[in-house]
Amino acid sequence: MYTELLRIPTLESLKTVSEHREKFLHRLLILLSFEKSLGVTSKTFDVMTERERILCESRILTDIRPVFGKPSDRPTAAIIVHNLKIIYHQDGEHHEFYVALDGEDIRTLKGVLERAEKKEQSLQSLMGETGVSCLKEP
Repeated sequence: MYTELLRIPTLESLKTVSEHREKFLHRLLILLSFEKSLGVTSKTFDVMTERERILCESRILTDIRPVFGKPSDRPTAAIIVHNLKIIYHQDGEHHEFYVALDGEDIRTLKGVLERAEKKEQSLQSLMGETGVSCLKEP
């Protein structure tokens, strides 16, 4: 489609054939509209990233930690520990931190994330009804 848009008739044919003039004007309007959408996308990215910290990556590392009665004895019990690793951008640099979680913390965090997804879907639906474009992250 884009190559078709860039195929511009000569000035001579624009003067003589009104059909070419209409096609040219139509193509020109489409090309100009790209600039507006690029500008909106650029502004959206600026708004999205105008925060103190921006999530870059996350990971959960899960361990079994043994519990010893005496250091020389075999473990008498064990616990499962999840370590949530958060990597984020701040002031143009990568930073990271860890948060220890147990099974209940995982379920709570999962519920919080599912609630956020439902809110996002609801807002996207509302925006669609009002004709406001919902741009995704780049």
